[in-house]
Parts: sequence; structure tokens; C-alpha cells
Amino acid sequence: MSFVLRPWFDASLASRITQTAAVGVAKALWEIGVEVRIKWPNDLLAEGKKICGILAESSAGYATQAAMGRPFDYVILGVGMNANFDPAELGVPDREVSTIRSELGHDVNLLDLLRALLSNLDMELGRIGDFGGVLEDWRSMNCTLGEKVRVRRFGEIIEGRAVDLTAEGALLLSTRQGTLELFEGEVENLR
Repeated sequence: MSFVLRPWFDASLASRITQTAAVGVAKALWEIGVEVRIKWPNDLLAEGKKICGILAESSAGYATQAAMGRPFDYVILGVGMNANFDPAELGVPDREVSTIRSELGHDVNLLDLLRALLSNLDMELGRIGDFGGVLEDWRSMNCTLGEKVRVRRFGEIIEGRAVDLTAEGALLLSTRQGTLELFEGEVENLR
């Protein structure tokens, strides 16, 4: 599903939206009985299998630099959640995926799911100005920090240990070359 948001906060907080939404969606899934963990920055896993991905695109009407200090025109928040079907129906043979049905053992009432989702997203996005609090919740539900990971970004592969998040949600990755601050990338936990 996609939501069109008209946030009250200023465009300089754009980098916080996806992780804040991940906390809200994770709380909604916990509320309906699905125990999920957040993989940095915006995937939700159940028993180590992807059950949801979250993306945000925004517009403040001008180029990013000019938009700082301005409210957003809009944010499109996409939440791709696997709900009432079996994992085999996804047709993704090379990736481990899960669904709400497979986690609960039955279908979820989609209106109950939507209510939980909207309520938790509203609550979390409402506290985006207190991003330290959002990150505390993110840390408590994560499956990335403390793990050895491989990060793919801009055609390169970096391996190291995910040690923490910065105040703006960037991943701190300890590597042989030192600690890197990553703002994007596809993370894979290594065994």
C-alpha cells in the first residue's frame, strides 16, 4: 500500500522518515501477534525472513538544498507487506520470505491490520522530532546491530560489524579500514 502524507515537519527531517515508519509498522505487526525485527534501515523480518519493506519518496517543491527549512509538499510512503497468502505464492525462490498468514497460522483481518498500521504510523511520525526516542525503539527491535554484515551500495561490497546508529540513523560499520558511516545500502547478515 502507499500513503500520501502531508507532514507538518520540515524537509530537513526527510532522512528520518523511513526508519520512523519502520518502527511504526513493526509495532503494528507486534500488535497483531507477528514478532518482527527491523533490518537496517527499513526491512522487517519474521524469524529471519522478509515480511515487509518500506520506502519513502518526498517532494518539497525545490531541489533538496533549497528545500531545507521548508515543509514537504508531500511524502509517498510505500509499505509492501506480505499478508494473507502463503510464502510459496510469492514466487521468490532465491530469497527467504514470510507472510502474516504463515506466521500466525491463519489470515489476518485486513481492516484490523490497517487500523493498527495507521495508528502506529501516526504515533511514530508524530514524534519524528524526538528522533532519539525513535532510534531507541528501532534499536530494541533490530536484528542488525552487533552482527557481522555485508553491505552492497553503489556497486561495491563492504563487510564488517554493524556497531550502532548515528543520531540521524546512519549505520556505523566497523571494518578493517576503520568505522564507516553508511546512509544507504542493502544489508545482508552473515553467519
